[in-house]
Amino acid sequence: MARPREFDEAEVIDAAERVFWQRGYDDTSVNDLLDAAGIGRASLYSTFGGKDQLLLRVLARHRQRLDGMLKHLLEPPSGLTGILAFFHMAVDMATQSEGKGCLIAQTAGSAAAHGRPVAQELASILEGRRKALRHALAVARQKGELRDGDLDDLVSFLLTLATGISGAARAGVGRKELMHAIDVGVAGLATTHKSGT
Repeated sequence: MARPREFDEAEVIDAAERVFWQRGYDDTSVNDLLDAAGIGRASLYSTFGGKDQLLLRVLARHRQRLDGMLKHLLEPPSGLTGILAFFHMAVDMATQSEGKGCLIAQTAGSAAAHGRPVAQELASILEGRRKALRHALAVARQKGELRDGDLDDLVSFLLTLATGISGAARAGVGRKELMHAIDVGVAGLATTHKSGT
């Protein structure tokens, strides 16, 4: 008869998320994960399958958090109001005490190179973000609140802004300064004239 597990899977995923978020994929060893979670190697492999599989569980849970943020882009009022709300949440997440920056940015490059399932999950998350931002920009254009410019170019600008938030947060830039940068960046997307004038 199998012995019952002496650990909570959700707590292990929480611990692993903190480690991946702080150290990235390459600088996180299996021993780092075991120490953070307080479990043995056999438990890690029998329950999760290894480092990559544990990262996939972390990313699946993180995607749920991101989906809540993307609602600002996909649901009314969307437009520039939704983009601003999305980025304010991104700043809050990037400046939280236990994980500076962006978990996806921390893991995307190196982790994707190590395994197809991880690469597919990361690519799917990033593509979902890109599509949601493009939708919000299209709504802004329909409302007449968006300046001229190709939507895909403006999406690239916003994705670069998101990456900059992550890097700046990891470098120690504070929440207030990042919020100001977001406000200025999103304001720069607005049309400089009102229709009918």
